[in-house]
Amino acid sequence: MPPLPSQWLSEIGLAEFAPSATADIELYAQGWAQAHAEASTDEDSFRAFIELGATEFALAELYRSSLPTRSGQMILTDLPQPPQAFPITVSHRAVADAIYKTDCGPFAEHRLKTSDELKPWDVFTFAGDMSKFELLGVSDDVNALADHKIMELMIDSLAEQYTRAGLGGRIVESGVLAAQGIVWFSKVTLLRGDDYTEARDLRFAERFSPGQALA
Repeated sequence: MPPLPSQWLSEIGLAEFAPSATADIELYAQGWAQAHAEASTDEDSFRAFIELGATEFALAELYRSSLPTRSGQMILTDLPQPPQAFPITVSHRAVADAIYKTDCGPFAEHRLKTSDELKPWDVFTFAGDMSKFELLGVSDDVNALADHKIMELMIDSLAEQYTRAGLGGRIVESGVLAAQGIVWFSKVTLLRGDDYTEARDLRFAERFSPGQALA
Protein backbone atom coordinates (compact mmCIF):
# COMPACT_ATOMS: atom_id res chain seq x y z
CA MET A 1 0.00 0.00 0.00
CA PRO A 2 1.43 3.42 -0.96
CA PRO A 3 1.22 6.35 1.46
CA LEU A 4 -2.33 7.32 2.35
CA PRO A 5 -3.75 10.03 0.05
CA SER A 6 -3.82 12.55 2.91
CA GLN A 7 -0.04 12.20 3.21
CA TRP A 8 0.72 11.88 -0.50
CA LEU A 9 -1.51 14.77 -1.60
CA SER A 10 0.25 16.94 0.96
CA GLU A 11 3.65 15.91 -0.38
CA ILE A 12 2.75 16.94 -3.94
CA GLY A 13 1.16 20.19 -2.81
CA LEU A 14 -2.44 19.43 -3.75
CA ALA A 15 -4.29 19.16 -0.44
CA GLU A 16 -3.88 19.47 3.29
CA PHE A 17 -6.30 17.65 5.58
CA ALA A 18 -7.52 19.58 8.59
CA PRO A 19 -6.70 17.82 11.88
CA SER A 20 -10.41 17.28 12.54
CA ALA A 21 -10.80 15.68 9.11
CA THR A 22 -7.90 13.31 9.67
CA ALA A 23 -9.18 12.34 13.11
CA ASP A 24 -12.70 11.68 11.84
CA ILE A 25 -11.50 9.48 8.98
CA GLU A 26 -9.18 7.51 11.25
CA LEU A 27 -11.92 6.80 13.77
CA TYR A 28 -14.40 5.82 11.07
CA ALA A 29 -11.91 3.52 9.32
CA GLN A 30 -10.91 1.87 12.58
CA GLY A 31 -14.54 1.22 13.42
CA TRP A 32 -15.16 -0.26 9.99
CA ALA A 33 -12.11 -2.53 10.29
CA GLN A 34 -13.21 -3.83 13.67
CA ALA A 35 -16.68 -4.63 12.37
CA HIS A 36 -15.41 -6.26 9.18
CA ALA A 37 -12.36 -8.20 10.27
CA GLU A 38 -13.21 -10.93 7.77
CA ALA A 39 -13.35 -8.54 4.78
CA SER A 40 -10.72 -8.85 2.09
CA THR A 41 -10.25 -5.09 1.84
CA ASP A 42 -7.99 -3.70 4.55
CA GLU A 43 -8.44 -0.59 6.64
CA ASP A 44 -5.91 1.47 4.66
CA SER A 45 -7.72 0.91 1.36
CA PHE A 46 -11.02 1.81 2.98
CA ARG A 47 -9.54 4.98 4.45
CA ALA A 48 -7.78 5.90 1.19
CA PHE A 49 -11.03 5.87 -0.77
CA ILE A 50 -12.73 8.13 1.79
CA GLU A 51 -9.79 10.55 1.67
CA LEU A 52 -9.90 10.77 -2.12
CA GLY A 53 -13.66 11.25 -2.03
CA ALA A 54 -13.29 14.03 0.53
CA THR A 55 -10.67 15.72 -1.66
CA GLU A 56 -13.03 15.64 -4.63
CA PHE A 57 -15.76 17.31 -2.55
CA ALA A 58 -13.25 19.93 -1.37
CA LEU A 59 -12.24 20.66 -4.98
CA ALA A 60 -15.89 21.28 -5.88
CA GLU A 61 -15.78 24.49 -3.83
CA LEU A 62 -13.29 25.97 -6.30
CA TYR A 63 -15.94 25.97 -9.03
CA ARG A 64 -18.29 28.25 -7.06
CA SER A 65 -17.99 31.87 -8.20
CA SER A 66 -19.60 34.39 -10.52
CA LEU A 67 -20.18 33.17 -14.06
CA PRO A 68 -20.45 35.06 -17.39
CA THR A 69 -23.37 34.20 -19.64
CA ARG A 70 -23.27 34.07 -23.44
CA SER A 71 -24.79 37.55 -23.53
CA GLY A 72 -22.01 38.93 -21.37
CA GLN A 73 -24.08 39.31 -18.22
CA MET A 74 -22.78 37.99 -14.92
CA ILE A 75 -24.74 35.63 -12.71
CA LEU A 76 -24.05 34.22 -9.24
CA THR A 77 -22.40 37.54 -8.39
CA ASP A 78 -23.24 37.15 -4.71
CA LEU A 79 -20.86 34.20 -4.41
CA PRO A 80 -17.43 35.02 -2.98
CA GLN A 81 -14.42 34.32 -5.16
CA PRO A 82 -13.22 30.84 -4.15
CA PRO A 83 -9.65 30.41 -2.98
CA GLN A 84 -7.49 29.23 -5.87
CA ALA A 85 -4.27 28.62 -3.97
CA PHE A 86 -2.94 25.12 -3.52
CA PRO A 87 -2.80 23.15 -1.39
CA ILE A 88 -6.54 23.22 -0.75
CA THR A 89 -7.88 22.43 2.70
CA VAL A 90 -9.94 19.27 3.13
CA SER A 91 -12.29 19.98 6.01
CA HIS A 92 -14.34 17.69 8.22
CA ARG A 93 -17.36 18.83 6.17
CA ALA A 94 -15.82 17.33 3.02
CA VAL A 95 -15.15 14.15 4.99
CA ALA A 96 -18.82 14.01 6.02
CA ASP A 97 -19.83 14.36 2.37
CA ALA A 98 -17.50 11.52 1.41
CA ILE A 99 -18.71 9.22 4.18
CA TYR A 100 -22.41 9.78 3.55
CA LYS A 101 -22.35 10.13 -0.24
CA THR A 102 -19.38 8.11 -1.48
CA ASP A 103 -20.23 6.56 -4.83
CA CYS A 104 -18.25 3.32 -4.57
CA GLY A 105 -15.69 1.58 -2.45
CA PRO A 106 -15.15 -1.09 0.19
CA PHE A 107 -18.29 -0.36 2.19
CA ALA A 108 -20.60 -2.82 3.92
CA GLU A 109 -23.43 -1.50 1.77
CA HIS A 110 -21.45 -1.73 -1.47
CA ARG A 111 -19.18 -4.65 -2.24
CA LEU A 112 -15.79 -3.95 -3.77
CA LYS A 113 -16.01 -4.47 -7.52
CA THR A 114 -13.52 -6.20 -9.77
CA SER A 115 -11.81 -4.11 -12.44
CA ASP A 116 -14.03 -5.37 -15.25
CA GLU A 117 -17.12 -4.32 -13.27
CA LEU A 118 -16.08 -0.69 -12.73
CA LYS A 119 -18.32 2.00 -14.20
CA PRO A 120 -17.95 5.79 -14.47
CA TRP A 121 -20.12 6.30 -11.39
CA ASP A 122 -17.60 4.31 -9.37
CA VAL A 123 -14.88 6.87 -10.13
CA PHE A 124 -16.62 10.23 -10.58
CA THR A 125 -18.52 11.72 -7.66
CA PHE A 126 -20.67 14.03 -9.79
CA ALA A 127 -23.00 12.97 -12.59
CA GLY A 128 -21.94 15.91 -14.75
CA ASP A 129 -18.38 14.57 -14.84
CA MET A 130 -19.65 11.12 -15.81
CA SER A 131 -21.52 12.70 -18.71
CA LYS A 132 -18.43 14.61 -19.81
CA PHE A 133 -16.43 11.38 -19.79
CA GLU A 134 -19.08 9.79 -22.00
CA LEU A 135 -19.47 12.74 -24.37
CA LEU A 136 -15.73 13.27 -24.87
CA GLY A 137 -15.49 9.74 -26.24
CA VAL A 138 -12.04 9.04 -24.81
CA SER A 139 -13.10 5.46 -24.03
CA ASP A 140 -16.11 3.26 -23.36
CA ASP A 141 -14.38 1.74 -20.33
CA VAL A 142 -13.57 3.83 -17.25
CA ASN A 143 -10.60 1.51 -16.60
CA ALA A 144 -8.91 3.27 -19.51
CA LEU A 145 -8.38 6.28 -17.27
CA ALA A 146 -5.71 4.26 -15.44
CA ASP A 147 -3.68 4.68 -18.65
CA HIS A 148 -1.63 7.88 -18.46
CA LYS A 149 -2.23 8.79 -22.10
CA ILE A 150 -6.00 8.34 -21.88
CA MET A 151 -6.25 10.41 -18.69
CA GLU A 152 -4.11 13.12 -20.26
CA LEU A 153 -6.35 13.08 -23.34
CA MET A 154 -9.44 13.52 -21.17
CA ILE A 155 -7.96 16.45 -19.26
CA ASP A 156 -6.78 18.08 -22.51
CA SER A 157 -10.26 17.67 -23.97
CA LEU A 158 -11.93 19.09 -20.88
CA ALA A 159 -9.49 22.00 -20.87
CA GLU A 160 -10.47 22.79 -24.45
CA GLN A 161 -14.17 22.69 -23.59
CA TYR A 162 -13.83 24.90 -20.51
CA THR A 163 -11.70 27.38 -22.43
CA ARG A 164 -14.24 27.51 -25.26
CA ALA A 165 -16.93 28.24 -22.67
CA GLY A 166 -14.92 31.18 -21.36
CA LEU A 167 -13.92 29.44 -18.13
CA GLY A 168 -10.32 28.63 -18.98
CA GLY A 169 -8.75 31.19 -16.71
CA ARG A 170 -10.60 30.07 -13.62
CA ILE A 171 -10.66 26.31 -14.19
CA VAL A 172 -7.76 25.44 -16.48
CA GLU A 173 -4.94 27.94 -15.92
CA SER A 174 -5.70 28.06 -12.20
CA GLY A 175 -4.71 24.41 -11.86
CA VAL A 176 -8.16 23.27 -10.66
CA LEU A 177 -8.72 20.94 -13.61
CA ALA A 178 -5.26 19.40 -13.24
CA ALA A 179 -5.89 18.74 -9.56
CA GLN A 180 -9.23 17.16 -10.46
CA GLY A 181 -7.48 14.87 -12.92
CA ILE A 182 -5.03 13.74 -10.25
CA VAL A 183 -7.90 12.78 -7.95
CA TRP A 184 -9.79 10.90 -10.68
CA PHE A 185 -6.67 8.98 -11.69
CA SER A 186 -5.98 8.14 -8.05
CA LYS A 187 -9.52 6.87 -7.50
CA VAL A 188 -9.62 4.58 -10.52
CA THR A 189 -6.17 3.14 -9.80
CA LEU A 190 -7.03 2.56 -6.14
CA LEU A 191 -10.20 0.70 -7.12
CA ARG A 192 -8.14 -1.42 -9.53
CA GLY A 193 -5.61 -2.23 -6.81
CA ASP A 194 -2.85 -0.24 -8.54
CA ASP A 195 -0.46 2.37 -7.17
CA TYR A 196 -2.30 5.69 -7.28
CA THR A 197 0.91 7.65 -6.61
CA GLU A 198 1.77 7.00 -10.28
CA ALA A 199 -0.37 10.09 -10.84
CA ARG A 200 2.84 12.05 -10.23
CA ASP A 201 3.97 10.94 -13.71
CA LEU A 202 0.97 12.46 -15.49
CA ARG A 203 1.95 15.28 -17.84
CA PHE A 204 -0.32 17.75 -16.10
CA ALA A 205 0.87 16.88 -12.57
CA GLU A 206 2.25 19.70 -10.42
CA ARG A 207 0.10 22.29 -12.23
CA PHE A 208 -1.56 23.48 -9.05
CA SER A 209 -0.24 27.05 -8.93
CA PRO A 210 -2.42 29.88 -10.29
CA GLY A 211 -1.22 31.15 -13.64
CA GLN A 212 0.31 27.88 -14.80
CA ALA A 213 -1.75 26.73 -17.79
CA LEU A 214 -1.94 23.14 -18.92
CA ALA A 215 0.52 22.40 -21.70
